Amino acid sequence: MRNTRFSPPLVISLLFTLALLFSPATLLARPDLKPLGKNIADTGSAYYQFETHFFNSAAGERRYKVWIGIPEKAAPSTGYPVLYMLDGNAAMAHLSEPLLKQMFEDQPPVLVAVGYDTNLPFDVIARSYDYTPTSADPAVKQPLVQGRKTGGSQEFRQFLLTQIIPYVEKRAPSDPSKRAIWGHSFGGLFVLDTFYNATWFHDFLRPHRH
Repeated sequence: MRNTRFSPPLVISLLFTLALLFSPATLLARPDLKPLGKNIADTGSAYYQFETHFFNSAAGERRYKVWIGIPEKAAPSTGYPVLYMLDGNAAMAHLSEPLLKQMFEDQPPVLVAVGYDTNLPFDVIARSYDYTPTSADPAVKQPLVQGRKTGGSQEFRQFLLTQIIPYVEKRAPSDPSKRAIWGHSFGGLFVLDTFYNATWFHDFLRPHRH
């Protein structure tokens, strides 16, 4: 897990809480693919206004469901901090009103949960591709994971940079110096791959103009 140049205490609390909810035992086991019920975006919050938007991948092979939670509080003069959460379906299922209230009382970030158009916690085929890096050696065949295609992290990063981040910053004034990204399991692999990919890492921190 990594967060980028932004670590207010309550966001660290949220990251830690999510890390605990996705425990090591859960990560080592087969993912729970029981259909999800309503989440906080469906039931409503006194502290956040949630929106849901859909995006397609460049080739149309994957359809993303993205939740944007905007604090019911005026943005700072520099804009809101923003927390991007991978595996958005599962992340949204674990957000609660008490946690949102706790964040709201300090410096609430815009919450962006990037998931897939499914009622399941995980789209195992899509995330296996999106969150895994391409082999550094072109001569080495890209491995499969349990028969699933891998190696789409660069494409997914471009999707975040060119589609998600600009859209979020149109919906809510954002501070580009206070962005964070969170992921677990394959999502954590994607975050680490991004962290060590210096070019994209600096792009993530750079302001996006519209």
